[in-house]
Amino acid sequence: MALNHEKTDEFEKLMLKRRNRVQPESNSDNEEEKSPKDKEAEIEQKETRVGKRLNDSTQRRVIMMVLAMLFSVPILSISTYYQETDSFDFSMRYLDNFEA
Repeated sequence: MALNHEKTDEFEKLMLKRRNRVQPESNSDNEEEKSPKDKEAEIEQKETRVGKRLNDSTQRRVIMMVLAMLFSVPILSISTYYQETDSFDFSMRYLDNFEA
């Protein structure tokens, strides 16, 4: 179990070096262990120009689709073009057609 934990720590350090392009750390025994929040902060990177453009275009598309759905749903509903008869309309027509 201890070997797997050590390998995992080594793998995390290697990934941090690759992602952040930092110099290798010294392997001293006096080194304090970093908390998971510190590790996550080190892993976070700046957003690239390509990432920003992709994010902006995705947000614009989502906003446009939501607006399109907001305006198209009332237009495409059947109640826009056909009025269903309720009980009052039905009874008034029935009484109008009733000849005694």
